[in-house]
Amino acid sequence: MKLAEIEIKNFRKLHDVKVRLGDATFLIGANNAGKTSTLEAIELLLSGSKLTDSHRSKFINETGVEEFVNEDVIICGLFTEVSENLLSNRGFNSERLQKHIDENNNSTYSFRYRIRLGTDGKNYIEMEMHTQKLKREYEN
Repeated sequence: MKLAEIEIKNFRKLHDVKVRLGDATFLIGANNAGKTSTLEAIELLLSGSKLTDSHRSKFINETGVEEFVNEDVIICGLFTEVSENLLSNRGFNSERLQKHIDENNNSTYSFRYRIRLGTDGKNYIEMEMHTQKLKREYEN
């Protein structure tokens, strides 16, 4: 399994960022550009640690007071090259995994997993579900 992409919203200095990750990915930028925040977001996504208000983006208002952005903090990862064996684990089924056929005609899967700190202060763990079609016999 491989983390192929991460989307980060309202997390510290990162307001809306998408990073595609390869076998080797380098984060290059000026000081205070968000390199460390990107690594912390990846660690939070993979570790199962909870997001807190300290992770929220901040800004200085017109009176010079620091305020938190009152929007959800979202860290979403796209995992690829997932083995079919994962289908036997609790919570992983064909509606949550997207099937792909690779160049060698082997089946591989991917899924999106995200953690979110809501404006209510609660943490949420979410997986993308794919649209399901009803069998013709149940349509009516």
